[in-house]
Amino acid sequence: MEIRDLDDALPDTGDLSELVRIPIYAQAAVSRIHTGERLPETSLELVLDLADKRMEVDQRIELEPDQLRVWLDRVALCMVVSDVTEVKTDQLIDSTLARDLPDFIDDAELIANVASRALMTESEGTLRFPANVIREARAARAVLHAKDDGMNLLRSHALIELPTTHGNGDPVRAVRPSWKPVLEQLLPLAPSSWHGEVAQFDAELVARATSLSAEKHTRDSAVWTLWTSYTAKRIWIPNRFSQGDSDEEALKRLLTADTPDGFVDALVAAHKSSEPTARGNALRMLPASQITDDQLVPLVEASITDADPVVRRHAAVAAHARDFRELVEPMVIQAINDQDESAQEALLDFAMRIAKDEEQVRIADMATGRLARRARQNLLNRFSRSEILGMVTNGHELDELLLEELLNEELLNRHTPWTVGDVVTLAQIVPRTSERFPNEEALSIWTQHPVPALLTLATEPLGDTSLWDFRRLANGLSADDLDAAVHAFNDTNALNLAKVGYPDETIVLDEKAREQTIEILTDVTRSRAVPTRDAFKVDVSQESRATSRALDAEDSAGFDDWRKRLAEAALELDRDRKLLRSHPLRDRLRCVAKRNEVLNVEDCKNLVKFLLWSPDPELDRWLRVHWSPAAGSVLRDLSEFTDRMVIKLTTVLPGPWQEGLADRALMALDGSSMSTWEKTSVTAHIVREAGEAVVRGWADKHEAEWIDPLLIELGDPAAEKRMIVRLTTQLARSKRYPEAPEDQWISNLYHSSSVPALSELLTEALASDIEHLKTRGLCLALSRCAGLSAPQLWDSLIGNPEIPSAPFLIYDKWEAIAKLIDEHQAVPSYSDPHVQMRVQTLVPL
Repeated sequence: MEIRDLDDALPDTGDLSELVRIPIYAQAAVSRIHTGERLPETSLELVLDLADKRMEVDQRIELEPDQLRVWLDRVALCMVVSDVTEVKTDQLIDSTLARDLPDFIDDAELIANVASRALMTESEGTLRFPANVIREARAARAVLHAKDDGMNLLRSHALIELPTTHGNGDPVRAVRPSWKPVLEQLLPLAPSSWHGEVAQFDAELVARATSLSAEKHTRDSAVWTLWTSYTAKRIWIPNRFSQGDSDEEALKRLLTADTPDGFVDALVAAHKSSEPTARGNALRMLPASQITDDQLVPLVEASITDADPVVRRHAAVAAHARDFRELVEPMVIQAINDQDESAQEALLDFAMRIAKDEEQVRIADMATGRLARRARQNLLNRFSRSEILGMVTNGHELDELLLEELLNEELLNRHTPWTVGDVVTLAQIVPRTSERFPNEEALSIWTQHPVPALLTLATEPLGDTSLWDFRRLANGLSADDLDAAVHAFNDTNALNLAKVGYPDETIVLDEKAREQTIEILTDVTRSRAVPTRDAFKVDVSQESRATSRALDAEDSAGFDDWRKRLAEAALELDRDRKLLRSHPLRDRLRCVAKRNEVLNVEDCKNLVKFLLWSPDPELDRWLRVHWSPAAGSVLRDLSEFTDRMVIKLTTVLPGPWQEGLADRALMALDGSSMSTWEKTSVTAHIVREAGEAVVRGWADKHEAEWIDPLLIELGDPAAEKRMIVRLTTQLARSKRYPEAPEDQWISNLYHSSSVPALSELLTEALASDIEHLKTRGLCLALSRCAGLSAPQLWDSLIGNPEIPSAPFLIYDKWEAIAKLIDEHQAVPSYSDPHVQMRVQTLVPL
């Protein structure tokens, strides 16, 4: 069945793409369509119908179907309430969800049975439903059947009102993100009173879930709700959400059925707007509306050259939606001249999808540079392999480049076998191409039908390159193919071409090429007759074992004097003071460390010196396990430490340290040329060994900017403000947003006192013309520091005329609200007995 036919037959609400990727459910849906059986009208009914039927027809499941259905619905609802997609098998066994089901044995054997029947899937002790949509559908059914109690569950877990307001003073209400796909499935079957209540928390979700079977005024209201929402926000209508249906799909679905009065006029007015998002969104909706082609063509044509690149992309999509072939040429011309890469690609791609076959080849011939390669890829996606080979002729640059693209199997992801006819055609083409032709790819293809390929190649004189390819191809022949090739080339008169797989009835070989091929095949046959090295293999196992025992004895002797060798190496390294990434003794010491040999005081001193100049994490762990405070006297032995040595010592020497070492190390860091990130990393070692108070005390006495990132990690609000102010100053004189490990401190900002400075920094960053601006870290930090004030703060930034892209900050606001929901109304644990008891009550047998 064609995917398009399956899509047309599926219900008009909800996202079922995940479900139809599961073979047993896709097969069930397709078989019903083939038999003429009408599918349920909503995605919820379809998912449950397929899942329940699967349960009923499987005779291997010995449980009573109603009890199994109740148990699965309870498990699904409990998972949704606790916001998890999988649970441990032990959790499921220990739960109370099946305690009141008479014939239900809640044990590991049952769970294994259920998992194997594709009702749930089990992997390494973890259970999950085959698709999230099944879990969501079962939870939705449970809520619907519970009626008022189900609505009460939504009020307590899904519909959240936060103790804060938006910038305009309205309360902040939202649907918990994990519940949105559940609500989208249940709302088409829910009472109208539910719609009104849910709409107070997410009006777009209710509109998106509106079914085509709803009354006209309800459908019209849903269309206007979705459209005016994005018009007011001044953002693009997203074509896909991470969960559930998308607003674009919902709008198109509703418009295709019936366009509300005055809506086409509203779209045309938006198309003339000075706001790019209004123009682009109108272009996406107009093809689905009841506007005529004659009215729409001039609107789309004008938008092909719109000033905004995103609008130009939407114009390409609109032209394709209505199959406007008269716009192919202006789309191609704009694509060739466009300065925006994404707009270029969209205009070219959709122009070639609309164009007729012969026009596509002409378009690919017109394109240049990177666009030309994309055009060739479009041709390869449009035409079959045989058709592409038929296009390729000698002497035309496009054809040769097209053939190169065809042979790049990895790029095109085409792993279907080549037919013998296509292999023969390829063998006819390749010898006539230029020297730069990638024969490597062709050779791998010829091996699929090697004898017909060899015969075809031998119809032309062989050059040096061809001879080399011939030899490689012949060397790879199987024994049967080699015999067939030898016979074919030695007796062409009696050759049965059909027997060797050649597609044509006759063939004329070049005589010299035939002789050269026979010589190559004879060499291959002769080489295979020579015994391999395996035939002369001598049993040296006894000698090998003796050598191994000798080496083991030598190693054992070496282990016994590791202390002596360590002392000598420490003295040598201390004298040379040269950093070595590898030292001959390191591997031997690792073996000693694995045996967990005890280190005495002298060993600790020597190992510290060794690690100073030859760092190793395994040896460092060994030192810390056996460290003796008495070994701290190593500092007195190394009284002439340089600043560099002191810094290294802080990363090696376990605590407790002698008094003054931490201060000296911090002073050494202050004067070093290390990066801020490297200094912070070393200072973190000092905090762990000497304590936080020592570092804070030193920072209070010295003005050192580099230590502020660590102080931020320790929760210092003053350090947060200093770092934000510095970054603001840096942005003012920068042409590019600074991207370095030092910026990691941004993820540690938490204090509310940092909000004003962060807001100023973000405003300046968003209003600047810095290339490759990345502000996600700053946005997350601002939401984190603002806490419950985040919605009002984001509203003030969204309304800031100094920020060109201010409307799109709505996504950061939504993300902040989602995090606030988790912080102020955390989801309960799946194992919570109160949750399981409530779910058990909601889903009775």
